[in-house]
Amino acid sequence: MTLKVRVIKCSNSILWYSRFVGQEFEVVKQEANSFWVLEPNNHFRLINWISKEDVEIVKDTNETK
Repeated sequence: MTLKVRVIKCSNSILWYSRFVGQEFEVVKQEANSFWVLEPNNHFRLINWISKEDVEIVKDTNETK
């Protein structure tokens, strides 16, 4: 199962994801206070962090019932 999160807010307007509120990201790694996610539209598949306080978990569309 692939974990995905949706940015619902950005606690600090200077963070990289401030312009991606409402967008979903695939989680690569979890830490205590953050998710590491794949950046959008990136040919190099770079990862960056998002605060757990600023996201909601999105149910995986590949999950079987």
